Amino acid sequence: MRITQLSLYQQQMYENRKQYANLAESQLGSTTGTRVNTAEDDPNNAAQLVRLATDKERSKQYQRNIQDGLDRLQTTDNALSRIDQILTSARAKAVSGGTDSITDDDRQKIATDLDQILNDLVATVNQQSDGRYLFGGATNDKPPLQITKADDGTITQITMNWEEIATPVLRDIGDGEEVSVTASPLMFRSDDSGTAPDVFTELIRLRDDLRGNGTTTQVTTHLDAIDKYRAKVNGTQAQVGEWVNQLNAADIRWKDRDLRITDQTSKLQDWDTAEIIMKYKQAETSYSSSLQMTSQIFNLSLLKYLS
Repeated sequence: MRITQLSLYQQQMYENRKQYANLAESQLGSTTGTRVNTAEDDPNNAAQLVRLATDKERSKQYQRNIQDGLDRLQTTDNALSRIDQILTSARAKAVSGGTDSITDDDRQKIATDLDQILNDLVATVNQQSDGRYLFGGATNDKPPLQITKADDGTITQITMNWEEIATPVLRDIGDGEEVSVTASPLMFRSDDSGTAPDVFTELIRLRDDLRGNGTTTQVTTHLDAIDKYRAKVNGTQAQVGEWVNQLNAADIRWKDRDLRITDQTSKLQDWDTAEIIMKYKQAETSYSSSLQMTSQIFNLSLLKYLS
């Protein structure tokens, strides 16, 4: 009889431990608000949560790439607008210098103005964004424009290493999807042959024609070339706008995916407040009942022993 009572008591102690574990789990859930605190709580849900966390991090990385690309393209767009303004000023100088009514001194002053315009153009093309040259392509060890100056500081030559800067900088914005975030420097060339003058050479020749008192025809021949370069700059700016639209569209997709991942994660991990409170109260009641049963068994066993 004593062995039977002992067995019964051991079974009840096991039941106590089980009910206490349920109570502790419910209490933890009500405190943290989460269903899965360790993998042992729910291995299936835990595995899904790991997968969702991985997806979330991938999404965040793509969003960081997108934001980096947007920042760079915004700076590039501003630079292109500035370049267009510089070329517009150069054109106005060519128009003024190409009239027959101005004096030689006036032309010298316009030539000096063009020196400043050249310096502004070089500074804009060689500018950096977050430590990278805007128009340097994938190459970043030196500025895209190399300058040669006379003893008086006047720019005599501007060269651009076209081959080194031709490789664009790309950003991954999705699985198998990437976007260029660098404007092509080819807009500064009159054609792709590499033998025709570039915009820098064109402006230097315009300045030299003015400084050397070139004929009206010599000065005004630069107008068409400047207009073509402005058209190329404007076309590049339109391309930048398309890339910005592509990045914004990708950003919307990933932010929408983030919301869905968050919702799925919440359903797997988060307790409903009313549900966990009810679960805790049920566990508390079950544990209390188990303790009462243990007390009854213990008292009954002691009574039989004494009798």
